[in-house]
Amino acid sequence: MIAGCTVVAKPAEDTPLTTLKLAELFHKAGFPPGCFNAVTGRGPQVGVWMIEHPTPRKIAFTGGTKAGKAIAAAAAGTMKRVTLELGGQCPAVVCADADVPAAAAAIARHSFANSGQFCYRVNRVYVARAVYTDFLKALLDNVTAIDIGPPPSGAFGPLVNERIYRNCERQVADARAKGANVLLGGERLTAGAYGKGWFFPPTVVADAGPSLVLMTEETFGPVLGVAPFDCREEALSLANATDYGLAAFVFSRDLAAALTMAERLEAGSVWVNDIQRSSQRAPFGGMKQSGIGREKGRYGVEDYLEYKTIYLSYDAGLG
Repeated sequence: MIAGCTVVAKPAEDTPLTTLKLAELFHKAGFPPGCFNAVTGRGPQVGVWMIEHPTPRKIAFTGGTKAGKAIAAAAAGTMKRVTLELGGQCPAVVCADADVPAAAAAIARHSFANSGQFCYRVNRVYVARAVYTDFLKALLDNVTAIDIGPPPSGAFGPLVNERIYRNCERQVADARAKGANVLLGGERLTAGAYGKGWFFPPTVVADAGPSLVLMTEETFGPVLGVAPFDCREEALSLANATDYGLAAFVFSRDLAAALTMAERLEAGSVWVNDIQRSSQRAPFGGMKQSGIGREKGRYGVEDYLEYKTIYLSYDAGLG
């Protein structure tokens, strides 16, 4: 709307109420009818109709990589511009000279916020072997302090649907089968009020090898894999060994080394020595199969503009 476009917003079918409330607020604020429109329904039906309709010239999608690829293919039929903010499998690297308590606190807070249901959460952690044991202890201290209920008072809520719950369950089962150590969580909470939702507790999996599904596929839930490394080149190799490239995180007191590692990490955003929410002024988006284009700031607005060049010749009346 800042760029002068009208908007048709289709929320995910599991979470429509926020978008409908936003449409109501635009109406109450006095925006003309048709500036902000909300349409609900399932992506394979309603979403496809919206993409294939000739009127919209731009599609912005936040969601899974599989759906993003299908949207890009459908948008090509009418040459629509797309911004795709897709899946993540975001690594954190904790070096031997890191502030281990601070790193553990930041990773625990970020990885399990919103019950792990956001795209750029920490999914896997690589820790220098020299501080591996200390990091795990500090991490568990932070994770066990998370208030998980009972609902609705707890800060840690249920997963949005059974599909996401089953994915967490599947990844933990795969980790156990391959010899990893589930240090915390790993089983659904069902007692009392927990039985009313898909509650999966904060789960920490140690000694998580590169073959684990947890370390290669997006979780989008409260399961965190942790593994040791012996040198920074190994850490970089493990961190970049993924089809995704949305976000990454580095912890080291050696800022030159940390920034060098940040430059070499294949991710659209990298945090060094702390983790905050992404800034509304900075471009946000992913590399590789984590998406196309950037959201937020002037970079996001520019993608909604069409540039036009006009050449004018005129007789100045000279001579």
